Amino acid sequence: MAQTFSEFKTYLTDMLWRQNDTDLSNNLNNLIRMANHELNRKLTIQKREVAATITPETEDYTLDAEFYQMMSLTNRQPARQRKKGEMRLTTLSTIYQLREAGDSAYIEPYYYPQRGETANTLYLVGPFSASNPGEFDIQYRTTIPDYETEDSSWVEDEYLDLYVYTLFKHCAMFLREDERMMQYAGYMQDALDSALDEDLRQVRFGGSPLDMKPHRYVPRTRRKL
Repeated sequence: MAQTFSEFKTYLTDMLWRQNDTDLSNNLNNLIRMANHELNRKLTIQKREVAATITPETEDYTLDAEFYQMMSLTNRQPARQRKKGEMRLTTLSTIYQLREAGDSAYIEPYYYPQRGETANTLYLVGPFSASNPGEFDIQYRTTIPDYETEDSSWVEDEYLDLYVYTLFKHCAMFLREDERMMQYAGYMQDALDSALDEDLRQVRFGGSPLDMKPHRYVPRTRRKL
């Protein structure tokens, strides 16, 4: 059963037998945020993948607030692109250099995504306007839910063991329980491997709820007769 943020924190302190530990309680929000950051980097599952078509009217396009990591970007208007082929990730400084030196009649095949405190931005090079917007297929990975802000999290609901062991690892560091830290790290890795393996099986057998190509390539071997 899904828990509210407050219920989840009570569950954690009960599991740690630290109900009256005010130092832990006062720092638990930050420890949960630390666990979220770690899971953002490691829990690379299909549930976090989004595929969409965007139509930027300016070279600085605002991405969704949930954007975490770019996976691919494809120009749907190749006739407007200077060079044929796929869009390529580059640096922000290169984007600015191309804007200064480029021909405004063409879209350059480069992009740079940046996550910010107030907005996430996709930097492009090209002649985009309301009357002549670009058109791109974008595939990106979302952030896991901010439990404190949203008061719910599908990570807690679907991957409770992974979430708890990740948190306990950070709690053990905070509590200076070095002997438990390695134990929790091992439990976390087992839960993470299990989650990723389950996700990979869904890719292999077409269990993804999204209509997109999997980002992992699974080679097909031919058996010798």
